[in-house]
Amino acid sequence: MRKCLGDWKRPHRDTDHGKEGSGLQSKTGKQATPSQTTCVSTLAGACGDRPHNTRKQAGQATGHHLPLSPLASPEALPGSSGLSYFKAMKILIACEFSGKVRDAFAAQGHEAMSCDLLPTERPGWHYQGDVRDVLDDGWDLMVCHPPCTHLAVSGARHFAAKQASGVQQEALDFVRTLLDAPIEMIALENPISIISSRIRKPDQIVQPWMFGHGETKATCLWLKGLPPLLPTNIVDGREPRIHHMPPSADRWKLRSETYQGIAEAMAAQWGVLEPAYS
Repeated sequence: MRKCLGDWKRPHRDTDHGKEGSGLQSKTGKQATPSQTTCVSTLAGACGDRPHNTRKQAGQATGHHLPLSPLASPEALPGSSGLSYFKAMKILIACEFSGKVRDAFAAQGHEAMSCDLLPTERPGWHYQGDVRDVLDDGWDLMVCHPPCTHLAVSGARHFAAKQASGVQQEALDFVRTLLDAPIEMIALENPISIISSRIRKPDQIVQPWMFGHGETKATCLWLKGLPPLLPTNIVDGREPRIHHMPPSADRWKLRSETYQGIAEAMAAQWGVLEPAYS
């Protein structure tokens, strides 16, 4: 992995054991209350037309999570003496209900938590509530999927109304909040959208066919402290399946889910365990 990432080096981070093991209920150390869940339908944790009645929920963390204790390795690191340790990172997957990206990082040995206003669709550590409740909880890395409903250029015909109502500006403010979070490593994904012109251009655009899925769906990545994602399995097939998906009650949800191959690539390339010396 170090070889395929070239000369890129992960920025230094605090390895204090007490800080790494802090609680993750909320920045106040308590469960979020209904008054804390203030975001409106613009800030739903997935792209698409989410039903508005899912917004008013009290934040709550569910699922088992692993304690952040060092994992002993029998090998000493180059240039070091004695036993070396590898410590798992604390990773937040913001605006995710599917659990795909969360579980991909957890499979690498990390303490990963997803967060969304909807409950998680599969067992795992999940905070159901406003992601802003937990942004300050000492994360090492965050992968976020802010809703694209009011941002994607595919809906440009509705922009005038969205600008007049203020929902587009609110969506942009939410993106800025995520990008400005006090987390050293951040990846924010969205389709082709006005984030590029109103905030900044993406660092990378990836396609599902680069990661084992023979389809097209341009996904932009805005990165902070992370290297570009490298293709893992380039395959034939350029079918715009998502674009041609027929109307249904779950269409918004199906369109928003991360491809499994991309989730696994994020975990394999960005979830490299960092050494911590004893």
